[in-house]
Amino acid sequence: GLITSITNFFIARYLGRKIVIKLIGEENIKKADKFIQGNGLLMLFFLRVFQSGYFDYISYVIGLTSLKFKPYIIVTMLGLVPGSVLWYLVSLITDTALEFTAVSVTLSTALSIIFFIGFFTVEFIKRKTKIK
Repeated sequence: GLITSITNFFIARYLGRKIVIKLIGEENIKKADKFIQGNGLLMLFFLRVFQSGYFDYISYVIGLTSLKFKPYIIVTMLGLVPGSVLWYLVSLITDTALEFTAVSVTLSTALSIIFFIGFFTVEFIKRKTKIK
């Protein structure tokens, strides 16, 4: 995960937006841009913790931003720790690969739902307070 995140960050940083759009599609990059915009390192951390399925896309998008490499890699490494600990703990309580996969998918889904509910609640509150 870490080597891939570094590679994808630099592909985006040095080859630019056109190449990344070809790799992940313009619609995906627009969604990711909007999601990350204005939320900075904290958003990157939570995306790393909860969205391992989009790990590559996140690296590409962040590589297109003005975020420096050093804070990016530090936050990426910190974001990998909770997931690694969680999967290690899951491996201790499961006996088969199928059971591990079932528990992992269930936990990933539940944590993603919690994350997105929290994120959209905060965004909703931000919009409501700006209106008033």
